[in-house]
Amino acid sequence: MAERQKSKSSTDPKYLARREKNRLAVTKFRLKKALEDEQKQSRQDKLRLDNAKLEGKVHQLKVTKQLLKELLVEQLRQRGKRLTKEQMECINDNFDDDFDIKEEDDAECDDKSTSGELSDQSSSDFDYRG
Repeated sequence: MAERQKSKSSTDPKYLARREKNRLAVTKFRLKKALEDEQKQSRQDKLRLDNAKLEGKVHQLKVTKQLLKELLVEQLRQRGKRLTKEQMECINDNFDDDFDIKEEDDAECDDKSTSGELSDQSSSDFDYRG
């Protein structure tokens, strides 16, 4: 008797319409899901590329920062000025790796540099061309 109901339901137009509707809905869902997955993958690839570029730029900036620090210290030494401990700390503090230079720190360093041996020299006396 179960076979009879099964065969009858497979020929029932309402049942067949529901199955067809379900089949179309599943197909639509799978296509939508595949499109979303492709978009996510594309976005992920773009973000990875952007991240790699930014990491390269960070590395480049760190190298530039180190060269500028060395240049600053060398320029000051070439002028025959001996840097005080406070001035070196100020330079090191402003060239640390966290890139958190604050205006308060700058003012503090200005105070230290004017109290040190470089106070008699104006900033226009420095030759920045290397």
